[in-house]
Amino acid sequence: MVRDVLGGRHPVALDPAGAVLFLNPGSVTVRRRVPSEASALLAADADHAYVLDGAGRVAALQRDGGGLGWRARRPTAGALGAAAGPGLLVLASTTWEVAALSAADGRTLWRHTGDAGSHRPALSAHGVVVAAAGR
Repeated sequence: MVRDVLGGRHPVALDPAGAVLFLNPGSVTVRRRVPSEASALLAADADHAYVLDGAGRVAALQRDGGGLGWRARRPTAGALGAAAGPGLLVLASTTWEVAALSAADGRTLWRHTGDAGSHRPALSAHGVVVAAAGR
């Protein structure tokens, strides 16, 4: 049983104990189980699974080896939407904030406060797209 799943080319899941499950693409088999204190699964890319830990910090768990890549203070408040892409983890909150963290070390690269309701970020090869409710 799992609490949360992110599919795509790099599928990951979160089990009821807060462990991150790195899954084999195209199947439901677990490639690696990494014990963690994750309370939410945010996003995943080729190198990391990004989670929110029990203390409200963002953490990057390494896909190869399962170790902790980095842990950083959360740069936004409120509920989160997240997207991972080349070199970035973008977080958007219900408090109208959007921030980008470096996928390499977790430092905040930029931050923006908008004027609309809850945001949902998406990344493409050409940039960041943030959709806001009611706009």
